[in-house]
Amino acid sequence: MSKTKVLISASILLFAVSGALAIEPLPETEIHGLEGVKLEIYQRPPKAKKPGEKRQAPPRKPPVPVKFPGDLTVSDDLPERTRNWFPWDPTGVNNFPTSTECTQDSLRDLIWKNRKACDQGKAINGWIERCGNEISSPFSRHSFVPLIKYATMTYDFLDNPYVHAVKATLPDGRMLTGFVAMKPDDKPRPFIIAKCGVFCNAEQSTTHRAFMMHLFDESPFHVLTLANITGSDFQKTNKAFSVGGFDEGRQLYQIAQLVRSPDSPIAHRISSVHVMGASLGGNGALYSGLYSSLNDPPGIQSIQSVTAVCPVVVVENSAKRLYSAKPISTVATFETLNQIKRVFSFVPVLGKILPEGWHKLRGSKLYSKITEAIFEYYRDWTAQHPWDLKPFVGTKVTSIEQFWKLNDFRYYMNDVRVPTLTIAAENDGLVKVDGNSKLLMEALKKTPSDYLDTVFFKQGNHCAFGLANGWGNYSMLLREYVLTHSPEALDHWKPRTVRLEGARADLIQGERVVQATWQAHETEEFMELTYTIFSSRMTGESMECSFDRLYKADSRCYRQQKISIPLRDLPLPSKEPPMGDYEVTSLTRFANTRFSLLNKDHELAVNSPYPPEYVQVWEWR
Repeated sequence: MSKTKVLISASILLFAVSGALAIEPLPETEIHGLEGVKLEIYQRPPKAKKPGEKRQAPPRKPPVPVKFPGDLTVSDDLPERTRNWFPWDPTGVNNFPTSTECTQDSLRDLIWKNRKACDQGKAINGWIERCGNEISSPFSRHSFVPLIKYATMTYDFLDNPYVHAVKATLPDGRMLTGFVAMKPDDKPRPFIIAKCGVFCNAEQSTTHRAFMMHLFDESPFHVLTLANITGSDFQKTNKAFSVGGFDEGRQLYQIAQLVRSPDSPIAHRISSVHVMGASLGGNGALYSGLYSSLNDPPGIQSIQSVTAVCPVVVVENSAKRLYSAKPISTVATFETLNQIKRVFSFVPVLGKILPEGWHKLRGSKLYSKITEAIFEYYRDWTAQHPWDLKPFVGTKVTSIEQFWKLNDFRYYMNDVRVPTLTIAAENDGLVKVDGNSKLLMEALKKTPSDYLDTVFFKQGNHCAFGLANGWGNYSMLLREYVLTHSPEALDHWKPRTVRLEGARADLIQGERVVQATWQAHETEEFMELTYTIFSSRMTGESMECSFDRLYKADSRCYRQQKISIPLRDLPLPSKEPPMGDYEVTSLTRFANTRFSLLNKDHELAVNSPYPPEYVQVWEWR
């Protein structure tokens, strides 16, 4: 790959985690210095249709009324949407047909058979080791292609009438922005609090999109996604120059306490709380579980599970590499200087630390000044208000070395009592696993924990696990891990099976259905089901197809059969035809990530000698 292509790829990589295509921030409001946490949920105003814009779906019925007294208030403002450069719609289909042992259904079964986080990590790693060659291609292990696809997927989650902008005011007076999505019913459900990565604001960035797709559209959860404390909006609003899970984990823990508190008007709609973080947000997620483990009464934890995706584990290692490793350091320098320009007049510590001509700083010199400004910010803050949560009660930041240690999760992992899973890719080009997740893995080998384990994919680069390893596989992993640590799931997460009328695949002897994909169409009252069928003889040829290569044979060994299935015959949340891009894409992904086809014996029909006769979906009841 040429130097130019590498630099372009690295630029897109950084966009993937930072959401660099920005939108207008929420309007500033006065900080009241409240002693408790406050959330403001913003109500969607009517939106005028632009010339040539596709029609978007109106809500099918009004959302379940939710009153927001006291700590939750409603306004009529919402950010503008972000534009994407190379838009494409994810369908939720896995990359390749796989053997029965490597289906997403088999992954679900493994996760449920092993209920401790440490055992789940081992089981998932075993599945990846066995199935890696089936779920991905060798090409994806050594390229930026999955990451570029991850960064350029289109999806306007603000077209969903149940997604709202949100602003959180923390006990220390600082404010965070993000989005909240709540299912349109009154059933208590798991509530996910998710944090995006470095430089991320509350905008339609790649990470916010991924959270909404996997956790809201494809899963039975309510979702709150929040901006990162390194984002320009947070730093401008709060006059802060902040970073790290030591701080960010505290915020996540406090918000978890709020939404489950007796005074919360949405507490009755929340059955458990879980935290998820991506990239630098993963560091905050790890620390949220630490705070919940040490500060909640025994048996009454505010957080039931933590998932850290492509996480920063040792902040100092990732920060140094960001400004020293080519070509990513060039992109990081450009993004950092741009951010400083945006926040310089709002953040006093920058004027105190940065020299004249700071816009010419590069590499190690820029890193040195950035770390000095971060240290000054936390030194001044903790000198006035020492840290108030275990294991850091009374802590004052007195050196940059101490600050980096506070943000090295390995020192505190043995105190964690919240089930915690980290998910990383060995070929991560931004957050190198050798300086992060593998260090955590080595530490766990020395002092194993029942509550903590690490999962490694061979491919996925930085957070693009679904694109490299199969969208449905990754969605299943995220969803079922959370559900196994939701005590209420045993009573509410149930399968429903319906007969597929008129959907029988026409198989001749020796043929197998190796893959089934679903596609919704705008305003149509049916979904299109496409069977990929393996034949024992090549199409139009006399050559035989080997069953040894049932899943990755010559393309002439497969044929397709398409069938239209009425929506009324499928186990869907709504029988209404989809209206607009949002409903079409979300319905398509729901079917491809949640539907399982069964044969006459109620076993998986894919890869069996019998055609599909039933469709099964697990749903929240």
